[in-house]
Amino acid sequence: MFKQFLNRSRTQQQEEKQGFICPECKRDFSSIDDLSDHHINAHPQADDYEEREASTPQNGSESTSARLKGQIDDLGISLQEESWYSAELQKRKKYRLRLCVDTTA
Repeated sequence: MFKQFLNRSRTQQQEEKQGFICPECKRDFSSIDDLSDHHINAHPQADDYEEREASTPQNGSESTSARLKGQIDDLGISLQEESWYSAELQKRKKYRLRLCVDTTA
């Protein structure tokens, strides 16, 4: 039983890697520089893919931009409405406070 625990514990320690872990092969490195060097040398195809993705214009980028602008506009309108509601609530609160003071006097 104790040997099984030790074997399981060693296996778990091997699986729990720490430091800088390569996203491609899951090797761990002690520094970011080591990981970067490893990634460039061992996984050049991953870097090529990222470069192609960055240089390729995204389909619908204009529609994404328009969608984001629309969301920003909607947020601006919501903010204005919330500001108005907040001001109205403050007015009502002051009015009710005056009523309470007048009735107790």
